[in-house]
Amino acid sequence: MSDVSVLGTGLLGGPIAQRLATTGNSVTVWNRTRQKAEALSLPVADSPRAALEAAPVAILMLADAPAIEAVLTAAGDAVRGKTIVQMGTISPKESLGFAASVAAAGGDWVEAPVLGSIPQAEAGTLQVMVGGSGAQLTKLTPILSLLGALHHAGEVGKAAALKLALNQLIGTLTAAFATSLSYVRATGVPTELFLAILRESALHAPTFDKKLPRMLASDYASPTFPAKHLLKDLRLVEHAFHEAGLGTDLVAAVNTTLERTVELGHAESDYSALADAITNPRKSVPAIPESTREVLRASVFRLEDEPYVWVKARSVPRAGKHLMVSEDDLDITVVTHERELAHVDVASRNADLWALLSIDCANPFYCVGFLTAIATELTAAGLDLLALSAFTRDLIFVKDADRGLAREALLRAGIAERVP
Repeated sequence: MSDVSVLGTGLLGGPIAQRLATTGNSVTVWNRTRQKAEALSLPVADSPRAALEAAPVAILMLADAPAIEAVLTAAGDAVRGKTIVQMGTISPKESLGFAASVAAAGGDWVEAPVLGSIPQAEAGTLQVMVGGSGAQLTKLTPILSLLGALHHAGEVGKAAALKLALNQLIGTLTAAFATSLSYVRATGVPTELFLAILRESALHAPTFDKKLPRMLASDYASPTFPAKHLLKDLRLVEHAFHEAGLGTDLVAAVNTTLERTVELGHAESDYSALADAITNPRKSVPAIPESTREVLRASVFRLEDEPYVWVKARSVPRAGKHLMVSEDDLDITVVTHERELAHVDVASRNADLWALLSIDCANPFYCVGFLTAIATELTAAGLDLLALSAFTRDLIFVKDADRGLAREALLRAGIAERVP
């Protein structure tokens, strides 16, 4: 029996596992890609269930809520009697949902997201935000204190909210600095003069100097935090801010920049690659016809409460960042940078085609981003986008819940007007 199991041994999970092992704990690890776990030279569990069975405490350092749900489902009743410590970035709502399901299965759920990266994980100087009871914190202090300073945020949900607030600053500070730096360089103002004044002012933040060499050299390899992960986190931020009744214009703008960063091929690069998106902005797309706006106002489509998109096409695009078209132009596959999102079987070669896209909306904000990108590409490729309607259980952007998500996607793609 190990002292602790670590599930998810990626950029941060691996160093956390090694830190715990080198400070006197027996550690079992599991990772979806087994080779990453084996590289740590620690005992490797064959499955999430085996990992939970190996220790009384299981640390989850996983990509997102769907990944957590998949692991907990695979673990089954092995959750009973275990303490599950969630250290990744998810929303307060998601964390509370997991807490309830783990409790129902006889387990104990604690959230402990961290601020810091690989060097801090290796040195045990992370900032660890704990959401849970005082008794849970006391029980876990011998393990968590080895990773860094502990901050008790309150009950479950509070640490998740605190983490989102801090990650919002990661994106906005970096984007703001990259924007000013890019403008200075574009106008021929000496970069060193700009930096000298900035460093002596109240405007300076240490992260600027950390990211400066990467931005100057356009070197975004060997990331400590990939751009795709920051985009995922800031989509959660945008959703959470909206639910809290706060303005989301600032974070939405950063998300647009990060989406462009990913489009430019920097999904796996350091998030400072958003500087490239600032110097290479997305081109505008043609305005959608008024007749299409009228259809958007009137069109509602629902099928067993599952999210669907109707697209009427007068032509089929040959290629795109999110669209893959087969040689016979009958099949369209909508993909993300990591996995297939949807597949379209076009019924015929007729000039006027109807296609149905079935979209996975497990995380509503992923759908906004993907629908935005898809809508942009379809329109830029010359398609007549007659209607775009998507539905989700949890997210409402405008008063009309049935069309809210689709409208927001069209608005962010710049091809529709806000309609009452």
